Amino acid sequence: MTQDHAQTYLTRPWLTHYEAGVPHEFHSSDRVMPDLLRENARDYGSRPAVSFLGASLNYTQLWQQVQALAAALQKSGVQPGDRVAIMLPNLPQFVVSFYGALLAGAVVVNTSPLYVADELAHQLQDSGASTLIILDSLLPRYLEVQGGVPVKRVFVARVEDALAFPKNLLYPIKQRLEKQHVKVPWSDHILPLRSVIASQKGAPQPVTLRPDDVALLQYTGGTTGLPKGAMLTHRNLIANAEQAWSWFSELKKGEEVGLGAIPYFHVYGMTASMNLNILGAGHTVLVPNPRDLKMVLSEIQRTKPSLFRPCRRCIMPSTIIPISPNMICRPSRPVSVAVRHCRWKRPAPLRKSRGGQSGGGLRPDRIQPDHPCEPGQQRAARRVHRPAAARCGRDGYG
Repeated sequence: MTQDHAQTYLTRPWLTHYEAGVPHEFHSSDRVMPDLLRENARDYGSRPAVSFLGASLNYTQLWQQVQALAAALQKSGVQPGDRVAIMLPNLPQFVVSFYGALLAGAVVVNTSPLYVADELAHQLQDSGASTLIILDSLLPRYLEVQGGVPVKRVFVARVEDALAFPKNLLYPIKQRLEKQHVKVPWSDHILPLRSVIASQKGAPQPVTLRPDDVALLQYTGGTTGLPKGAMLTHRNLIANAEQAWSWFSELKKGEEVGLGAIPYFHVYGMTASMNLNILGAGHTVLVPNPRDLKMVLSEIQRTKPSLFRPCRRCIMPSTIIPISPNMICRPSRPVSVAVRHCRWKRPAPLRKSRGGQSGGGLRPDRIQPDHPCEPGQQRAARRVHRPAAARCGRDGYG
Protein backbone atom coordinates (compact mmCIF):
# COMPACT_ATOMS: atom_id res chain seq x y z
CA MET A 1 0.00 0.00 0.00
CA THR A 2 1.47 3.36 -1.04
CA GLN A 3 1.54 6.38 1.25
CA ASP A 4 -1.25 8.05 -0.77
CA HIS A 5 -3.39 4.93 -0.51
CA ALA A 6 -2.74 4.70 3.21
CA GLN A 7 -3.74 8.33 3.69
CA THR A 8 -6.93 7.79 1.70
CA TYR A 9 -7.74 4.72 3.77
CA LEU A 10 -7.35 6.64 7.01
CA THR A 11 -9.97 9.17 5.89
CA ARG A 12 -12.49 6.29 5.48
CA PRO A 13 -14.18 7.74 2.37
CA TRP A 14 -16.74 4.93 2.26
CA LEU A 15 -18.51 6.46 5.25
CA THR A 16 -19.91 9.18 3.01
CA HIS A 17 -22.01 6.50 1.32
CA TYR A 18 -23.61 5.26 4.53
CA GLU A 19 -27.27 6.09 4.88
CA ALA A 20 -28.42 8.47 7.59
CA GLY A 21 -28.66 6.72 10.94
CA VAL A 22 -26.16 3.97 10.15
CA PRO A 23 -23.42 4.06 12.81
CA HIS A 24 -19.84 4.47 11.64
CA GLU A 25 -18.53 2.12 14.31
CA PHE A 26 -19.98 -1.04 15.76
CA HIS A 27 -19.30 -3.07 18.89
CA SER A 28 -21.10 -6.37 19.36
CA SER A 29 -22.60 -7.40 22.67
CA ASP A 30 -21.36 -10.29 24.82
CA ARG A 31 -24.64 -12.19 24.66
CA VAL A 32 -25.04 -15.79 23.53
CA MET A 33 -27.73 -16.92 21.11
CA PRO A 34 -30.35 -18.24 23.60
CA ASP A 35 -30.28 -14.82 25.29
CA LEU A 36 -32.14 -13.37 22.31
CA LEU A 37 -35.20 -15.56 22.86
CA ARG A 38 -35.00 -15.33 26.64
CA GLU A 39 -35.13 -11.52 26.46
CA ASN A 40 -37.95 -11.51 23.90
CA ALA A 41 -40.05 -13.88 26.00
CA ARG A 42 -39.59 -11.49 28.92
CA ASP A 43 -40.19 -8.21 27.07
CA TYR A 44 -42.37 -9.21 24.08
CA GLY A 45 -43.97 -12.42 25.29
CA SER A 46 -47.37 -11.89 23.67
CA ARG A 47 -45.98 -10.75 20.33
CA PRO A 48 -46.11 -13.26 17.44
CA ALA A 49 -42.70 -14.86 16.93
CA VAL A 50 -43.21 -17.30 14.07
CA SER A 51 -46.20 -18.21 11.95
CA PHE A 52 -46.75 -20.89 9.34
CA LEU A 53 -49.84 -21.15 7.14
CA GLY A 54 -52.07 -19.51 9.73
CA ALA A 55 -50.64 -21.18 12.83
CA SER A 56 -48.63 -18.95 15.13
CA LEU A 57 -46.40 -19.07 18.20
CA ASN A 58 -45.77 -15.99 20.33
CA TYR A 59 -42.43 -15.44 22.03
CA THR A 60 -43.56 -16.96 25.31
CA GLN A 61 -44.75 -20.13 23.57
CA LEU A 62 -41.63 -20.32 21.40
CA TRP A 63 -39.35 -19.98 24.43
CA GLN A 64 -41.31 -22.69 26.26
CA GLN A 65 -40.85 -25.09 23.35
CA VAL A 66 -37.15 -24.25 23.10
CA GLN A 67 -36.70 -24.95 26.81
CA ALA A 68 -38.64 -28.22 26.54
CA LEU A 69 -36.53 -29.43 23.63
CA ALA A 70 -33.31 -28.45 25.41
CA ALA A 71 -34.42 -30.47 28.45
CA ALA A 72 -35.35 -33.42 26.23
CA LEU A 73 -31.96 -33.35 24.52
CA GLN A 74 -30.19 -33.31 27.86
CA LYS A 75 -32.26 -36.21 29.18
CA SER A 76 -31.52 -38.21 26.04
CA GLY A 77 -27.80 -37.88 26.69
CA VAL A 78 -26.74 -34.77 24.77
CA GLN A 79 -23.77 -33.13 26.48
CA PRO A 80 -22.34 -29.62 26.01
CA GLY A 81 -20.33 -29.56 22.80
CA ASP A 82 -22.18 -32.50 21.21
CA ARG A 83 -23.25 -32.02 17.59
CA VAL A 84 -26.97 -31.83 16.76
CA ALA A 85 -27.72 -31.98 13.02
CA ILE A 86 -30.89 -30.26 11.81
CA MET A 87 -32.27 -31.39 8.44
CA LEU A 88 -35.43 -29.33 8.06
CA PRO A 89 -36.91 -26.74 5.69
CA ASN A 90 -38.27 -23.46 7.03
CA LEU A 91 -40.75 -24.69 9.62
CA PRO A 92 -41.38 -23.57 13.21
CA GLN A 93 -39.59 -26.78 14.26
CA PHE A 94 -36.39 -25.47 12.69
CA VAL A 95 -36.37 -22.40 14.93
CA VAL A 96 -37.23 -24.50 18.00
CA SER A 97 -34.55 -27.07 17.15
CA PHE A 98 -31.86 -24.49 16.44
CA TYR A 99 -32.29 -22.55 19.68
CA GLY A 100 -33.16 -25.63 21.73
CA ALA A 101 -29.91 -27.33 20.78
CA LEU A 102 -27.92 -24.20 21.62
CA LEU A 103 -29.70 -23.83 24.97
CA ALA A 104 -28.72 -27.41 25.80
CA GLY A 105 -25.10 -26.47 25.13
CA ALA A 106 -24.84 -28.40 21.87
CA VAL A 107 -23.35 -27.32 18.56
CA VAL A 108 -25.83 -27.07 15.67
CA VAL A 109 -24.96 -28.67 12.32
CA ASN A 110 -27.12 -27.14 9.60
CA THR A 111 -27.89 -29.93 7.12
CA SER A 112 -29.43 -29.35 3.71
CA PRO A 113 -32.71 -31.16 3.00
CA LEU A 114 -31.39 -31.49 -0.56
CA TYR A 115 -28.68 -33.94 0.43
CA VAL A 116 -28.90 -37.43 -0.98
CA ALA A 117 -27.92 -40.31 1.28
CA ASP A 118 -24.16 -40.30 0.65
CA GLU A 119 -23.92 -36.53 1.12
CA LEU A 120 -25.83 -36.82 4.38
CA ALA A 121 -23.54 -39.62 5.51
CA HIS A 122 -20.43 -37.52 4.82
CA GLN A 123 -21.70 -34.57 6.83
CA LEU A 124 -22.86 -36.67 9.78
CA GLN A 125 -19.53 -38.51 9.87
CA ASP A 126 -17.42 -35.38 9.39
CA SER A 127 -19.26 -33.39 12.07
CA GLY A 128 -19.58 -36.29 14.49
CA ALA A 129 -23.28 -35.57 14.97
CA SER A 130 -24.79 -37.78 17.65
CA THR A 131 -28.33 -36.38 17.25
CA LEU A 132 -30.38 -35.78 14.11
CA ILE A 133 -33.59 -33.74 13.86
CA ILE A 134 -35.15 -34.52 10.49
CA LEU A 135 -38.38 -34.13 8.50
CA ASP A 136 -40.35 -37.36 8.16
CA SER A 137 -40.27 -37.26 4.35
CA LEU A 138 -36.45 -37.11 4.46
CA LEU A 139 -36.03 -39.97 6.90
CA PRO A 140 -35.53 -42.69 4.21
CA ARG A 141 -32.23 -41.01 3.27
CA TYR A 142 -30.98 -41.39 6.82
CA LEU A 143 -32.20 -44.98 7.03
CA GLU A 144 -30.00 -45.81 4.02
CA VAL A 145 -26.86 -44.84 5.91
CA GLN A 146 -27.77 -45.23 9.58
CA GLY A 147 -25.33 -48.08 10.13
CA GLY A 148 -22.33 -46.01 9.07
CA VAL A 149 -22.89 -42.74 10.94
CA PRO A 150 -22.40 -41.78 14.60
CA VAL A 151 -26.03 -40.75 15.18
CA LYS A 152 -27.43 -42.21 18.40
CA ARG A 153 -30.88 -40.62 18.42
CA VAL A 154 -33.28 -39.24 15.81
CA PHE A 155 -36.17 -36.83 16.39
CA VAL A 156 -38.67 -36.72 13.53
CA ALA A 157 -40.64 -33.56 12.72
CA ARG A 158 -43.80 -33.54 10.62
CA VAL A 159 -45.33 -30.66 8.68
CA GLU A 160 -48.80 -31.31 10.11
CA ASP A 161 -47.45 -30.78 13.64
CA ALA A 162 -46.90 -27.11 12.76
CA LEU A 163 -50.35 -26.58 11.20
CA ALA A 164 -53.55 -25.34 12.79
CA PHE A 165 -56.89 -27.16 12.62
CA PRO A 166 -58.17 -28.33 10.14
CA LYS A 167 -55.01 -28.19 8.02
CA ASN A 168 -53.23 -30.49 10.46
CA LEU A 169 -55.80 -33.19 9.63
CA LEU A 170 -56.03 -32.51 5.90
CA TYR A 171 -52.30 -32.45 5.19
CA PRO A 172 -51.68 -36.17 5.94
CA ILE A 173 -54.63 -37.06 3.71
CA LYS A 174 -53.13 -34.97 0.93
CA GLN A 175 -49.78 -36.72 1.37
CA ARG A 176 -51.40 -40.14 1.08
CA LEU A 177 -53.39 -39.16 -2.00
CA GLU A 178 -50.21 -37.91 -3.66
CA LYS A 179 -48.37 -41.05 -2.52
CA GLN A 180 -45.83 -38.98 -0.61
CA HIS A 181 -46.61 -40.33 2.83
CA VAL A 182 -43.67 -41.91 4.65
CA LYS A 183 -44.27 -44.54 7.30
CA VAL A 184 -41.84 -43.83 10.13
CA PRO A 185 -40.38 -46.92 11.90
CA TRP A 186 -40.78 -45.54 15.43
CA SER A 187 -38.44 -47.03 18.04
CA ASP A 188 -36.39 -46.11 21.09
CA HIS A 189 -33.90 -44.65 18.61
CA ILE A 190 -36.37 -42.78 16.39
CA LEU A 191 -38.86 -40.55 18.26
CA PRO A 192 -41.53 -38.00 17.26
CA LEU A 193 -40.27 -34.49 17.93
CA ARG A 194 -43.70 -33.15 18.88
CA SER A 195 -44.30 -35.79 21.55
CA VAL A 196 -40.81 -35.36 22.97
CA ILE A 197 -41.34 -31.61 23.39
CA ALA A 198 -44.86 -32.00 24.80
CA SER A 199 -43.72 -34.53 27.41
CA GLN A 200 -41.11 -32.25 28.97
CA LYS A 201 -41.93 -30.18 32.03
CA GLY A 202 -39.72 -27.49 33.50
CA ALA A 203 -36.54 -25.82 32.36
CA PRO A 204 -33.39 -27.61 31.21
CA GLN A 205 -30.29 -27.92 33.35
CA PRO A 206 -28.32 -24.66 33.23
CA VAL A 207 -25.32 -24.76 30.91
CA THR A 208 -22.59 -22.14 31.00
CA LEU A 209 -22.30 -20.68 27.52
CA ARG A 210 -19.58 -18.23 26.54
CA PRO A 211 -19.54 -15.89 23.53
CA ASP A 212 -16.47 -17.64 22.13
CA ASP A 213 -17.96 -21.14 22.37
CA VAL A 214 -18.66 -22.79 19.02
CA ALA A 215 -22.38 -22.60 18.27
CA LEU A 216 -22.65 -23.80 14.68
CA LEU A 217 -20.93 -25.92 12.06
CA GLN A 218 -22.01 -24.41 8.74
CA TYR A 219 -20.96 -26.55 5.81
CA THR A 220 -19.71 -25.00 2.59
CA GLY A 221 -21.32 -25.70 -0.76
CA GLY A 222 -18.61 -28.10 -1.84
CA THR A 223 -17.91 -26.42 -5.18
CA THR A 224 -14.17 -27.09 -4.89
CA GLY A 225 -14.34 -30.44 -3.14
CA LEU A 226 -16.27 -32.07 -0.34
CA PRO A 227 -18.20 -29.65 1.90
CA LYS A 228 -16.22 -28.41 4.90
CA GLY A 229 -17.64 -27.33 8.25
CA ALA A 230 -16.96 -23.70 9.15
CA MET A 231 -16.92 -23.11 12.91
CA LEU A 232 -19.06 -20.16 14.01
CA THR A 233 -19.17 -19.03 17.63
CA HIS A 234 -22.02 -17.42 19.53
CA ARG A 235 -20.10 -14.15 19.17
CA ASN A 236 -19.93 -14.61 15.39
CA LEU A 237 -23.69 -15.16 15.09
CA ILE A 238 -24.65 -12.39 17.51
CA ALA A 239 -22.30 -9.87 15.89
CA ASN A 240 -23.55 -10.70 12.40
CA ALA A 241 -27.19 -10.22 13.38
CA GLU A 242 -26.41 -7.01 15.28
CA GLN A 243 -24.42 -5.65 12.33
CA ALA A 244 -27.35 -6.30 10.00
CA TRP A 245 -29.72 -4.62 12.45
CA SER A 246 -27.45 -1.56 12.67
CA TRP A 247 -27.27 -1.28 8.90
CA PHE A 248 -31.06 -1.03 8.61
CA SER A 249 -31.45 2.04 10.75
CA GLU A 250 -35.19 2.33 10.12
CA LEU A 251 -36.00 -0.98 11.82
CA LYS A 252 -37.97 -0.77 15.07
CA LYS A 253 -37.72 -3.48 17.68
CA GLY A 254 -40.94 -5.36 18.31
CA GLU A 255 -42.67 -3.94 15.22
CA GLU A 256 -41.22 -5.66 12.17
CA VAL A 257 -42.70 -8.51 10.13
CA GLY A 258 -40.16 -10.57 8.21
CA LEU A 259 -40.87 -13.00 5.40
CA GLY A 260 -38.75 -16.11 6.00
CA ALA A 261 -38.51 -17.49 2.48
CA ILE A 262 -34.75 -17.94 2.14
CA PRO A 263 -33.76 -21.39 3.47
CA TYR A 264 -32.55 -21.30 7.07
CA PHE A 265 -30.12 -24.17 6.58
CA HIS A 266 -28.14 -21.67 4.48
CA VAL A 267 -26.04 -19.23 6.49
CA TYR A 268 -27.59 -16.24 4.71
CA GLY A 269 -31.15 -17.21 5.57
CA MET A 270 -30.19 -18.21 9.09
CA THR A 271 -28.55 -14.82 9.75
CA ALA A 272 -30.38 -12.29 7.59
CA SER A 273 -33.85 -13.70 8.25
CA MET A 274 -34.15 -15.95 11.30
CA ASN A 275 -31.58 -14.46 13.67
CA LEU A 276 -32.14 -10.87 12.52
CA ASN A 277 -35.89 -11.15 13.04
CA ILE A 278 -35.46 -12.71 16.47
CA LEU A 279 -32.88 -10.09 17.46
CA GLY A 280 -35.49 -7.43 16.68
CA ALA A 281 -38.36 -9.30 18.37
CA GLY A 282 -39.97 -9.46 14.96
CA HIS A 283 -42.72 -11.65 13.60
CA THR A 284 -41.32 -14.20 11.12
CA VAL A 285 -43.67 -15.57 8.46
CA LEU A 286 -42.20 -18.89 7.32
CA VAL A 287 -42.22 -20.14 3.73
CA PRO A 288 -40.64 -23.61 3.37
CA ASN A 289 -39.99 -23.45 -0.39
CA PRO A 290 -38.90 -20.15 -2.00
CA ARG A 291 -39.72 -21.55 -5.45
CA ASP A 292 -43.39 -21.76 -4.53
CA LEU A 293 -44.19 -18.30 -5.90
CA LYS A 294 -47.89 -18.73 -5.30
CA MET A 295 -47.30 -19.23 -1.58
CA VAL A 296 -44.70 -16.45 -1.41
CA LEU A 297 -47.05 -13.94 -3.00
CA SER A 298 -49.98 -15.13 -0.91
CA GLU A 299 -47.99 -14.59 2.29
CA ILE A 300 -46.83 -11.17 1.12
CA GLN A 301 -50.41 -10.16 0.44
CA ARG A 302 -51.66 -11.58 3.72
CA THR A 303 -48.94 -10.34 6.09
CA LYS A 304 -47.41 -7.35 4.24
CA PRO A 305 -43.87 -7.95 5.53
CA SER A 306 -41.62 -5.00 6.29
CA LEU A 307 -38.43 -7.05 5.90
CA PHE A 308 -37.81 -9.43 3.04
CA ARG A 309 -34.42 -11.01 2.36
CA PRO A 310 -34.78 -13.52 -0.47
CA CYS A 311 -32.40 -15.49 -2.63
CA ARG A 312 -32.38 -13.32 -5.74
CA ARG A 313 -32.26 -16.07 -8.33
CA CYS A 314 -34.95 -18.06 -6.49
CA ILE A 315 -37.79 -15.57 -6.23
CA MET A 316 -36.76 -12.09 -7.29
CA PRO A 317 -38.74 -12.22 -10.56
CA SER A 318 -41.90 -12.31 -8.42
CA THR A 319 -41.27 -9.09 -6.51
CA ILE A 320 -42.63 -6.93 -9.32
CA ILE A 321 -45.72 -9.06 -9.97
CA PRO A 322 -48.92 -7.23 -8.96
CA ILE A 323 -50.52 -9.00 -6.02
CA SER A 324 -53.84 -7.26 -6.36
CA PRO A 325 -55.16 -4.30 -8.35
CA ASN A 326 -54.33 -1.99 -5.45
CA MET A 327 -50.93 -3.10 -4.21
CA ILE A 328 -47.53 -4.01 -5.45
CA CYS A 329 -44.34 -4.83 -3.58
CA ARG A 330 -41.20 -3.20 -4.89
CA PRO A 331 -37.76 -3.46 -3.33
CA SER A 332 -36.46 -0.07 -2.28
CA ARG A 333 -33.00 -0.95 -3.62
CA PRO A 334 -31.94 -2.62 -6.88
CA VAL A 335 -32.51 -6.33 -6.64
CA SER A 336 -28.84 -7.03 -7.30
CA VAL A 337 -27.96 -5.39 -3.99
CA ALA A 338 -30.67 -6.16 -1.45
CA VAL A 339 -34.36 -6.37 -0.81
CA ARG A 340 -35.21 -4.11 2.07
CA HIS A 341 -38.48 -2.68 3.32
CA CYS A 342 -41.37 -3.25 0.95
CA ARG A 343 -43.44 -0.16 0.20
CA TRP A 344 -47.11 -0.90 -0.36
CA LYS A 345 -48.67 1.41 -2.92
CA ARG A 346 -50.64 1.51 -6.14
CA PRO A 347 -48.74 0.22 -9.16
CA ALA A 348 -46.92 2.94 -11.08
CA PRO A 349 -46.25 2.76 -14.83
CA LEU A 350 -43.17 0.72 -15.54
CA ARG A 351 -40.26 2.96 -16.53
CA LYS A 352 -37.43 1.80 -18.71
CA SER A 353 -34.03 2.02 -17.08
CA ARG A 354 -30.55 0.72 -17.67
CA GLY A 355 -30.31 -2.83 -18.92
CA GLY A 356 -33.94 -3.07 -20.01
CA GLN A 357 -35.13 -3.25 -16.43
CA SER A 358 -38.07 -1.41 -15.00
CA GLY A 359 -37.88 1.02 -12.15
CA GLY A 360 -38.11 -0.74 -8.80
CA GLY A 361 -37.49 -4.32 -9.86
CA LEU A 362 -36.92 -6.91 -12.57
CA ARG A 363 -39.52 -7.63 -15.20
CA PRO A 364 -40.28 -11.38 -15.18
CA ASP A 365 -40.26 -11.47 -18.99
CA ARG A 366 -36.81 -9.89 -19.11
CA ILE A 367 -35.03 -11.87 -16.47
CA GLN A 368 -31.73 -13.21 -17.76
CA PRO A 369 -29.78 -16.05 -16.18
CA ASP A 370 -26.82 -14.48 -14.39
CA HIS A 371 -25.81 -17.53 -12.37
CA PRO A 372 -24.93 -21.05 -13.44
CA CYS A 373 -27.43 -22.43 -10.95
CA GLU A 374 -30.71 -21.92 -12.78
CA PRO A 375 -33.69 -24.31 -12.58
CA GLY A 376 -32.97 -27.59 -14.29
CA GLN A 377 -29.23 -26.91 -14.53
CA GLN A 378 -26.43 -28.30 -12.44
CA ARG A 379 -23.50 -26.28 -11.22
CA ALA A 380 -20.70 -27.63 -13.38
CA ALA A 381 -18.12 -27.51 -10.64
CA ARG A 382 -20.19 -29.93 -8.55
CA ARG A 383 -20.53 -32.64 -11.17
CA VAL A 384 -17.41 -34.41 -10.03
CA HIS A 385 -18.25 -34.24 -6.35
CA ARG A 386 -22.02 -34.58 -6.19
CA PRO A 387 -24.30 -37.27 -7.65
CA ALA A 388 -26.67 -36.32 -10.44
CA ALA A 389 -29.68 -36.61 -8.11
CA ALA A 390 -28.37 -33.72 -6.01
CA ARG A 391 -28.66 -31.16 -8.76
CA CYS A 392 -28.53 -27.51 -7.86
CA GLY A 393 -31.87 -25.93 -8.61
CA ARG A 394 -33.75 -29.22 -8.45
CA ASP A 395 -35.99 -27.82 -5.74
CA GLY A 396 -35.14 -24.17 -6.12
CA TYR A 397 -32.83 -23.60 -3.18
CA GLY A 398 -29.69 -23.24 -5.32
